[in-house]
This record gives sequence, structure tokens and C-alpha cells, in this order.
Amino acid sequence: MENVRIVNVVATTSVDQSLDFNELTKNKEIIYNSNAYGGKVAYLKTKNMKGKVSIFQSGKMISVGTKSEKQYKN
Repeated sequence: MENVRIVNVVATTSVDQSLDFNELTKNKEIIYNSNAYGGKVAYLKTKNMKGKVSIFQSGKMISVGTKSEKQYKN
């Protein structure tokens, strides 16, 4: 039997509306560079988070870099 382990959990969600990154960046934990990726993505990363959340202008979000469901929810 092979040894299987989870090394990365990817979670997705959507707020079903467009987002204003200028408003989002009022939160110091949102990282946004208008020159990167055509200005269409921002990131959420706190010192307590195991992963990082990519936030798209469309309202879609992707969480990567966690190793369990519990980690991505925190």
C-alpha cells in the first residue's frame, strides 16, 4: 500500500459581485499591486494564516497553501 499524505488543500469561493481593490486595501492585511497581473488580483495573508487567499476583481477567491480543512477555515 502506498503512503498517501495531504500536502496542499485548495478551496474556492465567490462573493458573487465585483470587488473594489481600493476599498479592500484599507485593510492592512490585503496586499495589492496594480502592476501585477493586470491589477486583477489581490492577496490576503495574515501572520496567523497557514496559506494565502487570492482575491479576484470578479469576487472569486482561491485559498492555497494549507494542509487541512481546519487550516483553510482559520
